[in-house]
Amino acid sequence: MWREQWIPSYAHAETLQHVLSRMSTRSPRMAPLADTAPVLLQHYDAFIDAFPAIYEQVLDAAKKKV
Repeated sequence: MWREQWIPSYAHAETLQHVLSRMSTRSPRMAPLADTAPVLLQHYDAFIDAFPAIYEQVLDAAKKKV
């Protein structure tokens, strides 16, 4: 992951389809991810605006699971 610079590549929208397609193969439950890139790109600005609040919720949920 480090050698191939996976994490930094996630910052670029043009790699999104590839990343989600690869993630979708990891388990049957994740299979729908392969079809989500167009929707994410279409609503990119709305997701960017909502991200801080969503991320805060993710962090709070993770703290409760520990």
